[in-house]
Amino acid sequence: MTEDEKFLQQAAKLTDVKVSSPLEICQHKVIMKIRTSCSDMSEEELAKLSVNLLNCQSAVEGRKIFPCTEEMPLQQCTTNMDADMWNAYHLMSNRARAVCYAARNTQFRALTELTVNKLMQSAHSQIEALKSLRESQDHLQEQTTKALSSLSEGNEALLEQQQYLKDAQVTAHNLVTSNLRDLNNEKALIRSGHTQLAIMAEDIKNKLEKAQKELEQQATERGANHQEVLQDLISIQEQMQSIWEKIESSTDRILDQHEKTLENYEQTMQKLTQINNTIQYIWNLTNIMRTEIDQKLGWITDYIDDTGEQVQRIFRIVSHIAYILVAMIIAAFLQAPFLTRVSILGIVPVNLITYLKHGMEASLDFTSMTVLVFVITGIAEPLDHATGLEKREMLARLAGNEDPYNLTIKRRPDSTKENPNIVYSAFESRIMGCICDEDALHVNWMWLHQGPPRRCECGHWFKLVEKAPL
Repeated sequence: MTEDEKFLQQAAKLTDVKVSSPLEICQHKVIMKIRTSCSDMSEEELAKLSVNLLNCQSAVEGRKIFPCTEEMPLQQCTTNMDADMWNAYHLMSNRARAVCYAARNTQFRALTELTVNKLMQSAHSQIEALKSLRESQDHLQEQTTKALSSLSEGNEALLEQQQYLKDAQVTAHNLVTSNLRDLNNEKALIRSGHTQLAIMAEDIKNKLEKAQKELEQQATERGANHQEVLQDLISIQEQMQSIWEKIESSTDRILDQHEKTLENYEQTMQKLTQINNTIQYIWNLTNIMRTEIDQKLGWITDYIDDTGEQVQRIFRIVSHIAYILVAMIIAAFLQAPFLTRVSILGIVPVNLITYLKHGMEASLDFTSMTVLVFVITGIAEPLDHATGLEKREMLARLAGNEDPYNLTIKRRPDSTKENPNIVYSAFESRIMGCICDEDALHVNWMWLHQGPPRRCECGHWFKLVEKAPL
């Protein structure tokens, strides 16, 4: 089992990831292979992502898959696709970025839950260690009390022996006068031993009290550290809740934009269907008119052998003129692009001249001319087909703004609190990364909010400035 599969199994216990769904597991694995964020992906990377997501769907349904790696060009990935798979690929490319955002959102939420659980387990282990330390301290205090009690009993026994010796000395004083000096010496020795024992007992008592104070101080410090850990955990939980709410709002906006895109796509398909029906109707009407004219002019051809070709030429000229008029009326009714109208006015006369000079073999029929006009219109400038946010982004790039979302890496100048580095955003908050040292192997990420500037750990200042969205 790979690390990705282990992570997905743990994420399924905390989020709505379905481990039993091969399609969802495959999509998550594809998204986890991306080395950049969903918004930083190029068009080619997004297209390859669409091919891999389509392969996930095809693998579940038992259809043909199309291998596509990072080293392969996009053309090689889509060469063997038939018409149905090509349409499915385009549908998948329209929602690939939304799938990326949704999968990254689920993976981030699962990773956040796992991190919070590990922090809680660490806090519980610290609490258990503090409890064990408290029990050890209580046991040590009991042992100290017992030692002091035993020392007191020893002192009392010594005092009793001393009193007994005094009594014996008074009694022996009357009996043995000659040994008085020896007895006095022994008495002096006994007193010296008693003094030394008292000094030793006092020293032991002082050391035990000092040890008890040190243990109490350590317990107080550990309690303060425990409170700091709890406060940090509460702060982290509040920050994670704030980040989760912002992610939820961003996801809702992305889903709304995706729904609007689907509605625009359905409207475009309906209009294309209407155009197809209209062209089919005009084509049938033209064929009917041509058939009637051929029937009515047939008798002229029977009587005029030499002028039959001239009549055919007149009929072709009239047909081309009628085609131009009908095509321009349809283009004006559908508000077709300027390139489509120029194509009609250029292709039809050139085809008529080719017919008059070289005959039917060198010219195109009306169906071929119609297809050629649609092909030229389809390969027109992408700006003519773009709408909404995509068109505004393309217009901004044409105007010279190569970074409309302010996502490129910028080299920071020297900054102060009064002259901070400016970071633009259309929202009240934005996350940014600072590479504090040129040789650093990590990025220091932090949140910027509208208001006073914020200082990074490296000493540079940054300020969030509101910028109108595209």
